[in-house]
Amino acid sequence: MKKIIILSLTIIILIGTFWLTQKLFHKSKNTSNVIKVGVTADYPPFVYLENHEFVGFDIDLIKEIAQKLNKKIKFIDMTFNVLITGIQQGKIDVVVGGLSPDPAREKQVFFTTPYLTDDPLVIITRIPQVTKTINDLIGKTVIVNEGYTADLYLSKIDGPILKRLPSVTDAIMALNADKAFAFVSALIPINPYLKQHGKEQFNICPIEKISEEYAIVVSKKQPLLYQQIETALQSIIKDGIVEKLKEKWKLYD
Repeated sequence: MKKIIILSLTIIILIGTFWLTQKLFHKSKNTSNVIKVGVTADYPPFVYLENHEFVGFDIDLIKEIAQKLNKKIKFIDMTFNVLITGIQQGKIDVVVGGLSPDPAREKQVFFTTPYLTDDPLVIITRIPQVTKTINDLIGKTVIVNEGYTADLYLSKIDGPILKRLPSVTDAIMALNADKAFAFVSALIPINPYLKQHGKEQFNICPIEKISEEYAIVVSKKQPLLYQQIETALQSIIKDGIVEKLKEKWKLYD
């Protein structure tokens, strides 16, 4: 009798284990073809919303890569300062939209080869204010977008009084309202706003030898996905697709 009970329990455990394994397998199979992509949708021309749809250079870029990999994409809009945390928590697999490789970040996530380089950091002031070097910011209130390269760079310099704001829109509005002496940012993402508000109202001074470069961020828990995305990225760079996207979105106008 005891042997029958033990045998019955063993069979039940085996059946349960098989059922759970199959369930997890099918769940993984159903979701592995979808890449969860984190974005911050207020960063034109890289990522923004238009008619309730995500558009921009980086959106087109990751779509081209997904097509190469025969995968689908689910975009998830998040604030910029929680994107890396979102990857670490498994809420997203990938981030696109203005992230630059940085030694601290590289300990947490994978970065692909940069697909865009040499976007200079610039100091923006309203006329008649003029700056010639970073030293002109000492003792002045300076706006940066939280977590971006300008923030990381100026945080290491004594002198400027940093005012961190979440978006370029907030920064330009604050600058126009005389709530700061200057705004420091990469040039490409501020161009749409400068054109909108009248570029002639601003002085723009490049910071020597400091520039942004942008890459795709991938979870370190997914090394295979990272390799797939890197390979696909290299392919579309070689095929000239990335250059065509740069022209489409007028990144250097």
